[in-house]
Formats: sequence, structure tokens, C-alpha cells
Amino acid sequence: MFYDSAKGNEWTNSSHWTDPYKSHCSWHGVYCNGSNSTIKLELRNNGLSGTLSSSIANLRLIEYLNLADNDIMVGTLICLSMTITLLNIVRPHLILILLVGINTFRFVSVFR
Repeated sequence: MFYDSAKGNEWTNSSHWTDPYKSHCSWHGVYCNGSNSTIKLELRNNGLSGTLSSSIANLRLIEYLNLADNDIMVGTLICLSMTITLLNIVRPHLILILLVGINTFRFVSVFR
């Protein structure tokens, strides 16, 4: 759902995102811990557009999210994790409308 809503077929690098035989931990920009849980999404300057899917809230252990330098709209970003350490959202190519649960983040940076 994240791939489709962020127009993954138009990304600069979408290696393995649609390969049914590859673990999500091998997808471009996805980093996992030893238990194969996603802990980092590093998709900076990768041609993302459209909207950020609310399914991102299912990444309960994510610690780092970088969507900088993309043309993606963030509608309501529900608290991803109580332990997230950095949410990096960079303008002008990202439209941030609302963060819900912002007080649970340790550090949030929004650059203009």
C-alpha cells in the first residue's frame, strides 16, 4: 500500500519492492533489525510523490524515517512508534498537513 500510494513505479530506485520472492528487508531504502522488523526507511530524493499511506503506522519499531527531497504529501501521520528518534521531513517538496501524537517523538525536524 505504501509503494502504491507513493507512486512507487515512478521512483528513482525501487529495487525489490515488487519482487514477491524478496524479503522486505532487501527492498531499497528499508533497513531491518535482527528480527526482520523494519527500523529505518531511508528514501531521500527517490522520486516519491502522491501521498504517504497511513499503513506506515504499522511499522511499530521504526526509529528513523527520511522522506526528504520528495514530492509526497503527508496527510495525517499517526504516531509511528513511541521510540522513534528522528522524523526528517524536508520542504519544499513535501507537504506536511498534520502530525498526530507528535509529543511522543524524541526529535522531529522539519526543514523549509
